[in-house]
Amino acid sequence: MAISVRAAASPEELETLLEDAVLLRDGAAVEALFEHGDVLVAEVARVSRGAEGSELLSRQGYVASPRSVRVGYCAAVIAGEHTVTVSCRGPDQGWRLLAVIVAPAPDKSQQPITSSS
Repeated sequence: MAISVRAAASPEELETLLEDAVLLRDGAAVEALFEHGDVLVAEVARVSRGAEGSELLSRQGYVASPRSVRVGYCAAVIAGEHTVTVSCRGPDQGWRLLAVIVAPAPDKSQQPITSSS
């Protein structure tokens, strides 16, 4: 099932639409959520664009998990558990993504080191 949305009514809705598009592995839908269709995803010291950026979001298992939402008149920043998204309000008043910054999810197979003393 393809998602055909060009803009969202709010930054929070944009997060949900991005999660849906990533879960469906629908690169075209991911691109449609970005300003001018220009996917920009940053991970640690690497920046990915376009299809590579969409694939990176899929590999990371992107999940919309907003912890803090800051909205100005025409810009918003949403900080999640392992992500930060930056979005803008367009001339049509719809919200579109500018960038997604992802941190690698912690490796849950590694147990914390505990002191034996």
